[in-house]
Amino acid sequence: YDKTSEENYDFIIVDEFHHSAAESYRKLLNYYKHKILLWITATPERMDGKKILEYFDDRIASEMRLPEAINHKLLAPFHYFCVTDDLSY
Repeated sequence: YDKTSEENYDFIIVDEFHHSAAESYRKLLNYYKHKILLWITATPERMDGKKILEYFDDRIASEMRLPEAINHKLLAPFHYFCVTDDLSY
């Protein structure tokens, strides 16, 4: 990213924004002088407990959780299967 001008882009879209807690993402986001920044993630809660909502002032433009998406037939229903074996680790 640092091989481009920090003023090249007015509109930046960042997918997988839940990675934004990583230092590499912070450098990238702090580098560009954008006018509009759209952050997208399907997993806003991180397993390590780090908060990402603070990066956008705890405001969410739109949200749809998995059960709602399934109810609206936007996603296929899913089933969990557990596979066991007799291996000893």
